[in-house]
Amino acid sequence: MNRDSEFYKGLIGLAGKDRRMQLSLDEAIEDHDNFISSTMSEIDRQIFLLGALASKHSDCFWAACDSVKEDKDKENYTYIGTRVRHHNGSLQMEWFKNNIVLVKKTGKKQTFSGHLAKGKGFRYPSDLFKKEPKWARETIRQVEDGYENIRKRVALLSNIKRDLKTYNSLAKKDFALSAGVSQDDET
Repeated sequence: MNRDSEFYKGLIGLAGKDRRMQLSLDEAIEDHDNFISSTMSEIDRQIFLLGALASKHSDCFWAACDSVKEDKDKENYTYIGTRVRHHNGSLQMEWFKNNIVLVKKTGKKQTFSGHLAKGKGFRYPSDLFKKEPKWARETIRQVEDGYENIRKRVALLSNIKRDLKTYNSLAKKDFALSAGVSQDDET
């Protein structure tokens, strides 16, 4: 049974002394567990939403790449790429460089992608892209502007999840202590 805030507010202090008897430990535990579950679920939902928004930034980069390829100006090509992925409950917005290699045995070209290291902070350093064509540097900067804000938001949500787990652990200890007090009161 989930009670509203006003019910719990009315149980605080002297005025709520008689009504506190209505609150069972089982009910408090159930309400707490519902809070933890729904809050974690909402945080995960927000992380997925941020992933969708980050993917829109990625789409802008790839659309710009496609536009340049249509011009067939090899001088303007870039071998930089980006991706967004959900990994271990968080988001990763990454850049990579493709290397195209001719395989001697088959005579076919094969693409190998190498991850670019972001380093500390919330954005990739612009120096990583200094050899790219001007349009690519500008597009990467715009995408990184969006990614940076999303990375900050994901970090905050991850901190909230971590703090919520700590809060849950403390609450479970408190419930265990309360259960011991309740059993002592009955004997």
